[in-house]
Amino acid sequence: MTIPTTTAWSPSDARSDRGQSFSLITALLVCTRCIAVIVVMTAAAVASVGVACLPRAAWRRRAALPVVRTIARALLTALGIALEQRGPRPVRGALLVANHLSWLDIIATLTQWPCAFVAKREVRSWPIIGALGEAIGVIWIDRTRARDLLRVIPVLRDALVEGRTVLLFPEGTTTGGYHLLPFRSALFEAVVRNDSPVMPMAIGGTVRDGDVQALTWTGDETLVRNIVRLAALRGAQLSVHVGAPQLAFIDRKVTARVAQRAVLRRCQRIARMRWA
Repeated sequence: MTIPTTTAWSPSDARSDRGQSFSLITALLVCTRCIAVIVVMTAAAVASVGVACLPRAAWRRRAALPVVRTIARALLTALGIALEQRGPRPVRGALLVANHLSWLDIIATLTQWPCAFVAKREVRSWPIIGALGEAIGVIWIDRTRARDLLRVIPVLRDALVEGRTVLLFPEGTTTGGYHLLPFRSALFEAVVRNDSPVMPMAIGGTVRDGDVQALTWTGDETLVRNIVRLAALRGAQLSVHVGAPQLAFIDRKVTARVAQRAVLRRCQRIARMRWA
């Protein structure tokens, strides 16, 4: 007579089952959120065509601002990212100066206030984003040519004189969020010439479950890859902390250093940061 055998059960089997179930849920979550992002970007593409058809730049800007704000909010919702905002609303003609973690920094800012920003020239050729950026008055800069600053500084100054809020990332690149790079001072010349207010802004983020580094966009990672990583996060939250307006000093380098310290103080309240 053959004695039937049984397979012994161990806690590791339960962990394996839970792991497979968790992986399946995460995969479904990523697929659902990525589809939602595609829907939002499709709507953005349609909207960008409509905005581009308007004959005057002023009309395009007036139409684009609410469209961009709606798209920005929809993107954060699609990715399941909450937003915490503290501090005063930017005053007219202020230069918002912030640390730079990711493309999400601009999205988070645009959900709160209508503003232009300084961006690298390459973004101008991106589908949808470039067209909407052009409509809201983004100031494009060629970072490969130092002489392009001679063109950009007067453009930035004029935007501030018109009373527009402009977002600037003086680090010149994104970081992993663990340190603050020295601020490049060249574009601060625009606020020195115009005596415009400078408002420090710190951006950070937390995640309940997942890789918090997905909230940063560094190195050679593609935008699509970063979106997939963001879609896998649970309990993600971006924090935007704004400080009171500060008057520019007579020297752009001093103004940049003071702004950097103000941003760093607010960054330290969001996450542990150190000097590079």
